[in-house]
Amino acid sequence: MNQLSSQRNRVIDAAKGIGILLVIFGHLNSYSTTLQVITYSFHIPLFYVLSGMMFRREKYPTFGAFFKKRFRTLIIPYLFFSFISFPIWSLMAIYPMGFTRENVSQILSYFVQIFIAQNSGTVCNTPLWFVPNLFVIECIYYFISDIKSRNLHWLTVLVLVAAGWFTESAYCPVDFSFLPWNISSALFAQGFYAIGNHFPKLLTDPVPTLEKKSRIGSRLLVVVICFSLLVPLALYNGGVSFGRRDLENGFVFYATGLLGTVGTLSLAALLQSSWLLNYCGRNSFCIMSTHKLFQVLIDDISRVVFHISITDLHEKWPVLMLLLSFVVITLLSMIASFFYQKLQLRLRRQRTS
Repeated sequence: MNQLSSQRNRVIDAAKGIGILLVIFGHLNSYSTTLQVITYSFHIPLFYVLSGMMFRREKYPTFGAFFKKRFRTLIIPYLFFSFISFPIWSLMAIYPMGFTRENVSQILSYFVQIFIAQNSGTVCNTPLWFVPNLFVIECIYYFISDIKSRNLHWLTVLVLVAAGWFTESAYCPVDFSFLPWNISSALFAQGFYAIGNHFPKLLTDPVPTLEKKSRIGSRLLVVVICFSLLVPLALYNGGVSFGRRDLENGFVFYATGLLGTVGTLSLAALLQSSWLLNYCGRNSFCIMSTHKLFQVLIDDISRVVFHISITDLHEKWPVLMLLLSFVVITLLSMIASFFYQKLQLRLRRQRTS
């Protein structure tokens, strides 16, 4: 691996670290609607673009090889964390009313949604909706990437983006929410993935740096410009969510998604030596999959064992509780990532032995 590739990987890891911390913040934040709108305007597009930047079709001579690799690295862990989450959410549905017809129906729905994940509100561990959605995006893009004509390539991407937006808009006469794995959102997100795959250098270094000493200044300038443009556009577009299938104005959503991505990558380049961001970035899958679990467990244990309502505490001391919850849940998810890494290493040794 050359020095440039190594540096870029550090930048991507740091960007993923920033992104996953924003995901945790977004799921905990009940304090500021404005911050919520700004966060959601770009944090999921950021992950689509970063995934596209790491896509290398030449590594997989056949779709079967690609499918097998991505199924093993995405879907198997997704099922692992889903089945861990299922009993916890099932107990939540049962407590404190006991078994009722509604509870049983909800538990069955949680189980079925593990396999179809129609949107973030249907899966028991809500952040996990993203994993099969990304799997669909990558499988579709594998075939798009084989289109030799550049014009036809981008026309195909544009058609898929338009189709995804239309199927989730109020103008579509058919409700496509029945589609599994948020397929309509996967179509809309193809543009983010394709842009990440085709323009990694431009996204990472949008401003040509003539002198090494000006690199920090140019990075900071990009961060300031991108987020200065992003904030009013995000507030104009309102609340958006890939997981809930709320895209609002698709043009504005793409603008905020790309502005936030470029700004985050420039910030990540400045902070690429941060151990925290690199650790969170390398372990973003596990952190994404566990932070909501810890949030739910803390809420339930506080309510059942200590008779303390975390919701009431958030209403009483919103900023303090938001910061405290963010720190505690992030640390717990990082610890869980450490043990998940150990488990993966042991399984890998067993496969090779």
